Amino acid sequence: MPHLRTATVGDLPAAADTLARAFADYAWTTWTVAPDRHLDRIRDIQLLCLEHIAMPHGLVVVNDDLTGVIALTSPSAPVHVPTEVWELIQTTAGDAPANDSEYSLPASPVPGSWELATLGVHPDTQGAGLGTALITHALQTLDTTTGHRTPVHLETSEPRNVDLYLRHGFTTHAETRGRGPTVWSMQRR
Repeated sequence: MPHLRTATVGDLPAAADTLARAFADYAWTTWTVAPDRHLDRIRDIQLLCLEHIAMPHGLVVVNDDLTGVIALTSPSAPVHVPTEVWELIQTTAGDAPANDSEYSLPASPVPGSWELATLGVHPDTQGAGLGTALITHALQTLDTTTGHRTPVHLETSEPRNVDLYLRHGFTTHAETRGRGPTVWSMQRR
C-alpha cells in the first residue's frame, strides 16, 4: 500500500508533470487543449489549477514518489480564484477544437458539493491500485475534516473511470454528448 499524504507546495511541479502524463491522451484534454506543445500546455494548466485553486481552496493528496495525484476543491473555490487565473488557464489551453463549440455540463445536483477536480496516475504505474488508494484516502480525509460524509461532484470523459467512481459511491446523474467527447457527470451524496 502506498504512503499517501497531503501535498506541499514543493510537490506541485512534479504533481503537475504526473497529471500531464496521465492526461496526455485523455479525450477531454485532447479536445480542450491545443495540439501544439500539448503536454507542456496540460502541465502548465495543471500547475495553475493546483497552485491557485486546489491547494489554497481544497485538498491535494499525493503518494511519496509523486506518481499519483488527486485534487478536490471546496464549493467556494471558484468565487475566490481571481479572474486573471481563469483567463491564464484559458490562454494556456491555446487554440483547441473545443473553442469552436458550445458545451454545457450540468451542475452538481447537490448544493454545496466539493469537486473532484483531477485524479491522475503516471502511465508507468497505472493498474496497481494507486488511483483507488488516492480516492479512498482523499474522501476519508475530506469526511474527517468536515465531520460528515461530504457530497462530491466530478466529471469524466473516460468510460473506464465511470466504473472506478461507481465503486467509490458515486452515481451518474448526467451523460452529456456533443461535438466533443461524451462526459459523465457523477455525484457522491
